[in-house]
Amino acid sequence: MIYVEYIARRAGVALKDFHSVVRQVQEAWEAGHSSDEMILNAGRTWRVGPEPEYLGIWNTGDSGLERLDDWTRAFRERGEVGDEATMSRVARISIAGCYRALRPPVRARGSVYYVEYFRPVGSDDEIASAYQDRAARHGTVKLNLLAVRIGKLAPDPGGIAVWSLHNFALLSAIAAEVDDGAKPVQLTACGLYADIEEEIL
Repeated sequence: MIYVEYIARRAGVALKDFHSVVRQVQEAWEAGHSSDEMILNAGRTWRVGPEPEYLGIWNTGDSGLERLDDWTRAFRERGEVGDEATMSRVARISIAGCYRALRPPVRARGSVYYVEYFRPVGSDDEIASAYQDRAARHGTVKLNLLAVRIGKLAPDPGGIAVWSLHNFALLSAIAAEVDDGAKPVQLTACGLYADIEEEIL
């Protein structure tokens, strides 16, 4: 399962404080839960893309929706935890979604990111094939994630793709090749992101 957190900074929270707590909490969770890999921990940059502005994307490996049961037990067993040790003091997860990967996810770090939000209108195989073809045509960018929601357990439009780029100049080719009427996906929005602490507000 791919679990995507759509995160907003709480009003009045200093950016430095937000960065520090979010990084600490996300990294601590990953270190303490070997089944969970953080694929992306990034913020919208240059104000390009939809709100909320931050994405936390997790890969649960071979686990499916049963991983939610494991997380529920972990949260209940940790007992009372002060706000200073949780993201809730500085951030609000506006919504989250459960997805299935259409190709193996690849950890994204140290780049800038182009994220596509799309409505799946073709089969899984058609979508995977189309994105594989795009990735092959653009050897200077990397497709880190391609996923569609499980049933309706994620917000519209239901599909997400994450690309890593060395610089934004590489966008000129890849960002222009998918339009709203294309199949097997209908692109509804896209955004530019950078690793937490590297985003330009």
